[in-house]
This record gives sequence, structure tokens and C-alpha cells, in this order.
Amino acid sequence: MVSRGQSKSDKEPDSRASAGLEEEETGGEPQGDAVTTTERTVGELNAPLGFKAVTVFTNIGRTLGSLVDWYAELTEVKRDDVIERHRKRGIAAFQRGRFADAAKDFAVLAELRPTDAWVSYMLGRSHGNAGDVPWALKWLRRAAQQNPGDPEIHFQLGLFLSHDEQLVEAEAEFSKVAELAPAEPKGHYRLGVVYDNAGEHDKALESLHRALELRPNSPKVNQRLGFVYEGKGDHAQALKYFKHAAEIEDSSL
Repeated sequence: MVSRGQSKSDKEPDSRASAGLEEEETGGEPQGDAVTTTERTVGELNAPLGFKAVTVFTNIGRTLGSLVDWYAELTEVKRDDVIERHRKRGIAAFQRGRFADAAKDFAVLAELRPTDAWVSYMLGRSHGNAGDVPWALKWLRRAAQQNPGDPEIHFQLGLFLSHDEQLVEAEAEFSKVAELAPAEPKGHYRLGVVYDNAGEHDKALESLHRALELRPNSPKVNQRLGFVYEGKGDHAQALKYFKHAAEIEDSSL
């Protein structure tokens, strides 16, 4: 079992405004006060300025979802149109690397569609890619609860847990990935990395060799095997895998 280390973020996420790490292997509560969230959402429905001001100050305390429904009745704007606008804008911002902006739109969607695992997942990834790991973990954990059978959610959660040095939890998430998608090498590889970082070299070798069976020409897997064998003091085996990794990389140039 991986020993538990001190997490970089053992505190609950703070309540600052909702903002939005991804590796090459993969293809927060929305915050701010009620006035800020309401102003943004109502403003995006393009109401006259005076009407927006009245709306903000007379609807403090309403949930965002009920406010959108109420406003939609008055303006004949459909709730689904509001959802689609934020969905498209969040995806576009994420694809352009504007993760903090993406998080804002996905935070609105999380209010409007609180049980949607995809929304929670994208909000978590946006926060994480923007550098806000506590909020990333919060929303990715929610996504994993909403859709426990999705290996990609567990993979992303495991990545951020690893970066936060929460190795026990990361081990659990990558184990789920390996179980849910046994033919995919990345779950086995990441599990091996966690074991290696925890000093459990034999377990690391088992997982990494499984990844190598699935992707024998991966420089990354061969190189990591070299590091693990080096850590065990087996210099001959370490050299073998380091050389193989170098040959593969050179052949791809």
C-alpha cells in the first residue's frame, strides 16, 4: 500500500471567484457572491441596463437556476439556449487554453445542470489547468461520484491527486482506471509511477511491465522502467531499458 504523504492542499478550497493540467496521454464550487453571479448571467441575456439592475437587486437569494427560468419567461429566452451558449463558450475557451474563462462558463452550467457528470468533469479540468488544484479535486471527485464507470474521470482525478502528492488516493484512482480500461496502457503506467514515487519498486515494475506489453515502443514506459531498475540497484536492466528508450526516440526523428 502506498504510504500517505503530506498533501500540498490539505485545506478546503477557499471561496474566491471560480476560475479554471493535462498530460499528453489524454486526448470549486462556482463562487463569488450572489450579486456577481446574477449580474454576469443576466447580463449575458442582453437585457437593458436598467432592467438588469432591477433584476440583480430584487432577486438576491434566488438560485441561479430559478433566476434563469424566471428571466427566461419575461424575455422569451429559452433555458436550453442559455445552457447551450455557456457550453459552447466553455468548450471554445478550454480548447484555446483560456482555462479560467472556461471555468466561469462551466460553473454556470454546474448550477443549471448540477447532476451532469460531464459538466463537473470539465469544470474540474478547467480549474486544474488554470492552476487551482483544490477546486479541480472538488469537481473531479463530484464527477467520479456522478459517473463512477468513466475511466477518464478517474484518470484525470488521479493526475491531480498525484501532482498534489496525495499518493494513496492517486493509487486508488489509477487502480480504477486499470480495472475499467485494462487494455489502455496509461492507467497501468500511471499506477507504476505512483508506486515508484512511493518507493514500492516491485509493484511499480509489475504495473510498468503491463503497460509495456500494451505499448512496447513507448519511450516513456521504457525510460521509467530504467529509472525503477536503477532505484533497485539493477544497473544492467536499467541500462537495457534506457538504451531501448533512446533507440525508439531516435528512430522517430
